[in-house]
Amino acid sequence: MPDDRQAATGADWAARILAAGGGMDTARRRLIAALAPFDASGEWARKGARTCAHWVAEHLRVNVGTAREWLRISKALVQLPEVAAAYAAGQLSYASVRTLTRIAVDHLDRQAELIGLVADLPCDDVAAALAGWCGDNEDPDTADERHRRRTGYWRTVEPDGMGRIVVRAPMIAIQAIHTAVDLRVRQGIVPAGDRSSLARQRALALEDLMTNGPGAIVDTQVVLHVRADGCTLHDGTPVASHAVAQLVPTAMIRALIHDVDGKPIDATNTRRHPTARQRAVIDERTPTCIDCGSAELLEYDHDPPFSETGHTVTDQTRQRCAPCHRAFHEREPTARGRLPRTEP
Repeated sequence: MPDDRQAATGADWAARILAAGGGMDTARRRLIAALAPFDASGEWARKGARTCAHWVAEHLRVNVGTAREWLRISKALVQLPEVAAAYAAGQLSYASVRTLTRIAVDHLDRQAELIGLVADLPCDDVAAALAGWCGDNEDPDTADERHRRRTGYWRTVEPDGMGRIVVRAPMIAIQAIHTAVDLRVRQGIVPAGDRSSLARQRALALEDLMTNGPGAIVDTQVVLHVRADGCTLHDGTPVASHAVAQLVPTAMIRALIHDVDGKPIDATNTRRHPTARQRAVIDERTPTCIDCGSAELLEYDHDPPFSETGHTVTDQTRQRCAPCHRAFHEREPTARGRLPRTEP
């Protein structure tokens, strides 16, 4: 067959990709449907395999973990005929079914509702939508039992000699770890001038916290929003209300009061750094960087500068990510008619 790669247009490649993807999706649906009955047959044992997943991994040349996940989905669909029918009809993608089955197996009588919830969502939004649904519809015992079953820690070796750690835990616990890691990044985990990616800095920060910290104990503040329409982390991630309630006996809680228009009430002090209450107000008003919209590594910035006002007022403080904060203050003195600051 002649090589026509040079002659093919972008539209030709798009058509080939869609055709190949459609065939792959059809084949995977057939594969998923066959796995549960094959496992039940015991044929894999007669072939000398340790498990059905090991037999599949060997013959289809995939990782055992991938085969186990296919088998899990196949067995779940046996219990979920409505979800299986929607998947077979193409109403649900493999990615959506993979996520949906983790929740739907605990709610066999609400399959149609869950299908309607995720059918038209982009795959990346399915998990958050299901988390919100669980927070509104599950009793605490059901949620706690699933979290107990699925909490885990895994370590794998990468082919280049590195390793990977995967942790599954309730979102509040994950957020506490994430907050501690970002705090360490802000403190300067790499030397000045090091252009390491944020991902690498976070990895180094986690390693430092776990191995060099005093007793590996880190105090963090996790901001939770408790409103009439539900509970969320500061970035909007849904959190079950009963999980928040479990924190009350041991947590130090600060209330953020809103005015009649629903805006957080102002707070002022003469210290350079915002108080905990002021941070909560500023976070509520400007949850992302005012320059680039990033929600990563946010810092509090005075405008006008603290050196001119001598006080910290929430109306004059907003959030900028660390790169935008540095860039702003590199150009800000000249913009205000002052000489740029020089490093000692």
